[in-house]
Amino acid sequence: MQQASYASQVDCLSSPLHLAQSGLYDMYPSPSCSMSPSKRRRVLNRRQRQEATVRERNRMTKINDAFEELRDILPNAIQARKNKLSRVDTLKTAIKYIAEMSHLLHHYDS
Repeated sequence: MQQASYASQVDCLSSPLHLAQSGLYDMYPSPSCSMSPSKRRRVLNRRQRQEATVRERNRMTKINDAFEELRDILPNAIQARKNKLSRVDTLKTAIKYIAEMSHLLHHYDS
């Protein structure tokens, strides 16, 4: 039973040679494909793939820069600067710091 479903998936993802030679990375589903449209892969040519890669690289650079900025702001992170905090540790430290500052504000308001 599993082999039949695997075979139908392979048929859905089979690609003519001229598509591979034209620089398309993903495969076109065949017309007899039983896969739903949401499961079909999007076809990207080489230029589109490179542009997507550049966009993703820029997105990750912005995220990394934001984490670095957050690490620089956090007082506990400055002490641990020798060992750079992970993203999770940075967020946990930020949450703890915000909670402490909130507690101080509420304490002085009373």
